[in-house]
Amino acid sequence: MRTHRIIASVAIATAAGLGIPQVAHSAPTSAASCAGGVSAAELQTAFHHPGLGPGGLVGEDYQRAQPLPDGRVLWTFQDVYLGGSGSNFGSAHFVHNVGLVQTGSCYEILRQGTARSPKSWIGGESERQLRSWLWPLDSVPAADGTLAQFMVKMQNPTGKGAAPGAEPVGVWIAKLRLSDLSVISLQPAPDSGDRPLYGFSVTSDQRYTYLYGNCYRQFTNGGFPDDACGPKTYVARVPLGRPDVTPQYWNGTAWSADRTGAAPVMTRGNSANAMQVRRIGSRFVAVTKIDDWFGSTVAVDVAISPTGPWTPATSFITGTVCAECNTYAPHLLPWADTDGALMVAISNNAFDMRQAASDPTLYRPSFVRLTLASGGPLTSTSLAEIAVKSGGITLLPVRSRS
Repeated sequence: MRTHRIIASVAIATAAGLGIPQVAHSAPTSAASCAGGVSAAELQTAFHHPGLGPGGLVGEDYQRAQPLPDGRVLWTFQDVYLGGSGSNFGSAHFVHNVGLVQTGSCYEILRQGTARSPKSWIGGESERQLRSWLWPLDSVPAADGTLAQFMVKMQNPTGKGAAPGAEPVGVWIAKLRLSDLSVISLQPAPDSGDRPLYGFSVTSDQRYTYLYGNCYRQFTNGGFPDDACGPKTYVARVPLGRPDVTPQYWNGTAWSADRTGAAPVMTRGNSANAMQVRRIGSRFVAVTKIDDWFGSTVAVDVAISPTGPWTPATSFITGTVCAECNTYAPHLLPWADTDGALMVAISNNAFDMRQAASDPTLYRPSFVRLTLASGGPLTSTSLAEIAVKSGGITLLPVRSRS
């Protein structure tokens, strides 16, 4: 197994238990395969391998990667096609969320149900498919030695799933046992509100766990993102590894218990500024697809504080995998490439899903290396240099939404 350098620290404290009542949930069913390693090129090959083994991934998006204390990595995805031939969606099975455990170059799928009748990994026993379901947000190692996986509860009374009518209605937390990542409990988060969804992105320093919030209202403006709240990103904090505690909220000048007084740490774009933040060393690094589905630029910003101010580090124009495709949901990986370069995973899709149904490669993530304007790789070392500079970096232009 190739070792890889983790660039984000995994905080595990030995505090008392979370005090969350346990709920019985079925253990995940797994199917393992080995299809690639940890570099950007190897990940690209692995995730574009048809099916990642029997019963494996055929198409998926909104990828996130969480390093675990024993060296494994937990990937989560939303709206996943599993199994079948891997060549199209016709023979595949649809679920709203799965987990994928990576150990070096090997991958193990976490889901409920059977290969012939799979269910979502978290909440699959109670969802009403395409009407009420859970999508994964970010996760954090908890103080009691479990993993807290934030989830957004989605509803669409039209029964059309991720389509106009779908709305987030609150945040839940799945408490996962680290040994096998089975669900121990599932209940609403202490802050279960939906404007914004705190837990959209999560990172920690030595004292606190920071919960970044975005409203994530993707279909609420005539089938488009909600441009009243989408461009705003907020942050709350809890004691390190304590997602069971009601957060404090940044109000622009101080931390406060008043949720209604929260102020955005950044407002940007016309429709969405869904920042995903990771702490690297002593700095906070945010990666954002400006305007998400409808933009063309991924921006990387750096701050020495979880609340900003944010200094632009680099940006790039995303290339699409087909003329009618788009990219969205960039995620900064928790390890570096073989030469120390930072890497981003980014989702792909076709606006007309009938294209992806016949060519699932259009609905799989891509993996890119970050470079500076000078052409060199963006590394944790170059981040340290950027964070103490002011100005001098210009973000690339964004195409307006038609």
